[in-house]
Amino acid sequence: CVSTIHSFCIQQILAPYYWKLKGYESGFAILSPEDDVFQDLRDETCERFNLVGDLRDAFENISREPNGVPISERLPAAAISYFWQRQSEERYIDFANVIYFSYRLLKDFPSIAEGIACKFKRIMVDEFQDTTALQLEILREIGHFGRTEFFLVGDSYQSIYGFAGARPDLMSSFASELNADTRCFLTGNFRSSAVIVDHAE
Repeated sequence: CVSTIHSFCIQQILAPYYWKLKGYESGFAILSPEDDVFQDLRDETCERFNLVGDLRDAFENISREPNGVPISERLPAAAISYFWQRQSEERYIDFANVIYFSYRLLKDFPSIAEGIACKFKRIMVDEFQDTTALQLEILREIGHFGRTEFFLVGDSYQSIYGFAGARPDLMSSFASELNADTRCFLTGNFRSSAVIVDHAE
């Protein structure tokens, strides 16, 4: 199985177990920023909270802490909460809540996490420097059973998703939790010429 974290959560957690989520017992639809419904709900929220200009685009980059608190560098929490409430009323789930609801299912129903741990002996995470605290909690819930090994690849200097909650500092703390071997370094560069690499060094 090769996928993004969102696709993994939809396929392995939400699709089979959505009926355990309050308000989504009869089904759900994924809401992407390109959808007309997303844009309508965003515009409704902007009008209600008097959000103007490029704040409209900020709804595409919100996320959540493990305790459910919204993360955004620019939007007020009340506006985000309203935006999510309106989604829930229409039984939509945006990308931020794909991750959050997946975490809640694993946390509230450990048998789901155990089933995934039995299914996946190894999980590799690329670009680990752009992992959020909530995404890491999903890995923790799966790893809790000791059935799954993790292979994590990341470079804290290349983290570019801080605006969406990325925490490059989580790399070392999670590695310590796993008692991971951190002596493996990737020194090859296939994107840039030697001139650029030397200058960066």
